[in-house]
Amino acid sequence: EPPVPKEMRLRVYPNPASTEVTFEIPQLSGPALLKVFDLSGKLVWSGESRSSVIWQTKGYPVGLYYYSLSCEGKESWSGKVSIIR
Repeated sequence: EPPVPKEMRLRVYPNPASTEVTFEIPQLSGPALLKVFDLSGKLVWSGESRSSVIWQTKGYPVGLYYYSLSCEGKESWSGKVSIIR
């Protein structure tokens, strides 16, 4: 599998976050679907966008979350984000 071109890299900020996390992918070819999971693997939030997705983290417990982002089933990214207060 070829590496993801630099311009297609996902930016996740701020991390750690207190009120919201922005997931930004420049040069997307189509809609991106973001899924956020807690440590047990339970889906706690999902959102869709064409360039960036913002997860409002108010009301979610502090701690570590995993995310998975895919664009039309082609490109995909995953990682971790922390919520702090």
